[in-house]
Amino acid sequence: MKKGTLITLLISIVLMLVGGCMAAVGYGMGGWAAALELAQKSPYLNLANGAISIEYDDFGTREIEGGHTYTYDCKKITKLYLDIGSVNAKIIDNTTDEDIKVTIKNCKYGVQEQNNSLSLKFVGLEGKQSEVLIEIPKGHEFAAATLNAGASNVQVDSMIVGYLNINVGAGDVKIGELIANENSELDLGAGNLEIGNCKMDNVGINCGAGNVDLSGIINGTLNVECGMGNVSMNLKDKSANHNLYLEAALGNVHLNGKKYAGIVDAEEESDDAYSDYNIECSMGNIDIIFTED
Repeated sequence: MKKGTLITLLISIVLMLVGGCMAAVGYGMGGWAAALELAQKSPYLNLANGAISIEYDDFGTREIEGGHTYTYDCKKITKLYLDIGSVNAKIIDNTTDEDIKVTIKNCKYGVQEQNNSLSLKFVGLEGKQSEVLIEIPKGHEFAAATLNAGASNVQVDSMIVGYLNINVGAGDVKIGELIANENSELDLGAGNLEIGNCKMDNVGINCGAGNVDLSGIINGTLNVECGMGNVSMNLKDKSANHNLYLEAALGNVHLNGKKYAGIVDAEEESDDAYSDYNIECSMGNIDIIFTED
């Protein structure tokens, strides 16, 4: 992208990011209606790219007080969709049977099961301690999984998926181990996403005003777009394995400690490269370290 184009687009980027952050906060406070109202008022806000999903809002929830456990036959489930709003949630994979177990405490709970897909929605109850525990058979691989976190604290022990989509509004998501064998999309508004150890293929990261911190291996294409947030990546790889295309507008990009800042385009192409890494930073910070360099 030319320098003149970067300057021209900068104002639009800032307006879009501010609108996205406002919608994320509204979503986290109980929010689908508030987020929709913001979207209607702001021509710069695109809900599809703002870490807010309304795709599954057509199935309702019922209010449940106290603790209850529900089970689903995991052999029939190939796709998992989790919409978690304003609750403390844990996802673990230590069960030895073939069921997905969902234990909830004091929250609104919705479920939809069809076409080998399981969709679960959780919304916290005001004034209550709302908690969710999801137990998945150990080693089970989903063909596709989506995790939407509003203003929730979500801890994931480990997960194996094909296609992965993670949307974080104003919440905190921590994943211990992650294997994603197909494409992965990670979208953040004003929240935080931490992945301790990953092996992922073809990854897209869109960070608004939040923070992304991940370690591991990323094969295939990597696309990173950072607005006003921070992206930190510790990759078990060599930089020469990838063509690196870097853009910095008013932000900063650090590659193995080397700083790229201001209106700058940089290309580092390699004869040994087997994929492209496209890194764009508008007003935030991106820090990438290749541990095998």
